[in-house]
Amino acid sequence: MFAFAGNLLFFTVTNAAAGLTVGSEAALLWASILGPALAGILTAVVAHQRGGIHALLGSAASMPVIALFLLPGAWRTAIFAACFCTLGAAITEILLRQRTQAKP
Repeated sequence: MFAFAGNLLFFTVTNAAAGLTVGSEAALLWASILGPALAGILTAVVAHQRGGIHALLGSAASMPVIALFLLPGAWRTAIFAACFCTLGAAITEILLRQRTQAKP
């Protein structure tokens, strides 16, 4: 549920901020990268274990909400946001595992 809420929140905030500053397709692209990646990173930190799968399930559940309510008809952007949420969580989980395994 954290990834679902985080993905929606951070996507909405970055999309609104990008719309205020630039208002172009490039701004929407950055909004669908930065916000969901931050949501994925925070999901992996909060979940401690299997953060990548938590982010995958949460961001997959948030895809229809983004595509139907936040940006009506923008399925490509919703899928892109879900992928970056999962990617951010997976990379963070790998880095956290390496850090805990390196400790004696």
